[in-house]
Amino acid sequence: MLSRKIFSFIIIFSSLFLISCSKKGEREKDVIEIIDNDYLTVSIDNPSHENLIIDTLINNSSIKFISLETTSKSLFGYVDRIFDVGSSYIIYDKQLQYILEFKKNGDFVRKIGNKGRGPLEYFDAYSLRYNAHSNSLILMDINSKFIEYDLTSGEALKSFRFDNFKVDNFYPVQEKNYLLYNNFRMYDEPQNDTLYRFAYLKGNDILYRSLPYPYVSNKTVHPFATDNMFYKYKNDFCFFELFNSVVYTVTEKGLKPRFKIIYESINNSYNNIDEEVQNYVSSKNEKGLVRLEILIESDKYLFLEFTKVERNKNPRSGYKRYALFDKKNKKCLGNSINSFFIQELLLEVFLQQLDDQLLCAEIPARIIRVHQKVIRENLDVKEWTPLMKKLMALEVEEEDNPVLMLMKVR
Repeated sequence: MLSRKIFSFIIIFSSLFLISCSKKGEREKDVIEIIDNDYLTVSIDNPSHENLIIDTLINNSSIKFISLETTSKSLFGYVDRIFDVGSSYIIYDKQLQYILEFKKNGDFVRKIGNKGRGPLEYFDAYSLRYNAHSNSLILMDINSKFIEYDLTSGEALKSFRFDNFKVDNFYPVQEKNYLLYNNFRMYDEPQNDTLYRFAYLKGNDILYRSLPYPYVSNKTVHPFATDNMFYKYKNDFCFFELFNSVVYTVTEKGLKPRFKIIYESINNSYNNIDEEVQNYVSSKNEKGLVRLEILIESDKYLFLEFTKVERNKNPRSGYKRYALFDKKNKKCLGNSINSFFIQELLLEVFLQQLDDQLLCAEIPARIIRVHQKVIRENLDVKEWTPLMKKLMALEVEEEDNPVLMLMKVR
């Protein structure tokens, strides 16, 4: 009787072992290493406290101010994301959980989506993307539930989930193809699939996974993620992590390093990516930490916003810096604690990337009113420039919605 039990145990154990090996083999098949590629080293040096004046980089004739209509239904606080969807702009306010549509002239159209616990309602919006291939918006809530909205009608079409990869951020590259990012749960077992940070989903299948996390026992680390970590430049889909100084070009064959950012001026250079990620996960913080939070790319320039965390400090603390890099001449033009500055208007500008070349700044209406007053009372200004005239022509009240400023880089 005992021998039968032993024999049964051996059979069961062998079967489990074979299944385990089979699954491991399946997992390894679709794991793609980083593709070797020539990349541009972006050295952030020249630290200063001066403003990064971008007037000379902008085509002045391209600058437009758009006052977004303020009504009881359209009132919101901040532009977290903006999407150009053809005849209108979609504004996403992450704090208030609002998705708002405005015409290109600023007229309010409608509010999209409903909060709740129903099949086509979101519990707590986490991220929003525009899929140009299906002309739809895709919202992900905090429970990794996805809702797709038709932009013609504004109605919710369907809800769905990704069951083959834990998703904390995503980006649509075609109608049914997605880039997926896992914000890492350290309590998962080291062999678990979710320890890959990146996946390329093609249809219903994962084409490949990449960027494995180093496993550190008894650690629970939640790296930062941001909607800005994905962007499109011309025909390239690009991706970066906040705690990883490499910016990648995403292809169906794998990730190719596009930029390697070295923060020489603040002593934060690592020899390789693994060392950098390991430093973050283990919280050694020997050189301090840098979080790249925004990167905007044009033909000639990179606009960067990053946060410096001092050695042995809480990684959620830190102070922001802004940098401007000349891609063609491979030179950092500025690295400042002050944001990008429009000198003529006396305005600090916080930029977003709207498309390949068009930048967007969101300026609170109360700031517009302050600077209108400054320009009007500045006795040193003998003649208003065309840019000043555009600003002075705006009719806004302090409690109005933010004003959009659109501009093209030379």
